[in-house]
Amino acid sequence: NNYSAIIYARFEMGSTYYFLCTFDNNGKLISHIDFASYELIGAGPQAGQEFNTKGFIDANSEITVKSEEHELKYKIKDDGKIVKL
Repeated sequence: NNYSAIIYARFEMGSTYYFLCTFDNNGKLISHIDFASYELIGAGPQAGQEFNTKGFIDANSEITVKSEEHELKYKIKDDGKIVKL
């Protein structure tokens, strides 16, 4: 009840980027992270390649963001702040 969380997307030239944001009950931004993405590379030597990042949230408000290159872990605290583990 201390915060609300929302995932929103931004579309840009064939790619989609998702962000996880938390807000207090007055609508003020508390925290945000890059949550997921689908990137389509359209120029240069990587033209036509696709890159994916996937975000997962478990029942304990722990977040995993996975891509081919890395895996990041976060947790949403009781006050809505997203912290890296």
